[in-house]
Amino acid sequence: GCNRNSRGTGFSMQYHEAPARMYDDIETCPENLLLFFHHVPYEHRLKSTGESVLDYIIRVHREGVADVARLIATWRVVMEDSGLSRARGASILAR
Repeated sequence: GCNRNSRGTGFSMQYHEAPARMYDDIETCPENLLLFFHHVPYEHRLKSTGESVLDYIIRVHREGVADVARLIATWRVVMEDSGLSRARGASILAR
């Protein structure tokens, strides 16, 4: 993350007063914006899951890879069942 709070670039201060205060404080900043507004160590624990920032990053990336594998498998079934030419299906899959 990057310190875009009042102790960094000051980006958080561009918002109206209430959201600016919320984004500026690491305790009240929404976790989905935490790394945008604050520089935290990889060991920082997330309130929502209790896992470290690094463990969260690793987990969601692995989940993303698994999602892609499922989408590829689904696309292969669709290609076979739709009558789409192999060349066209492979072309789309290669994207």
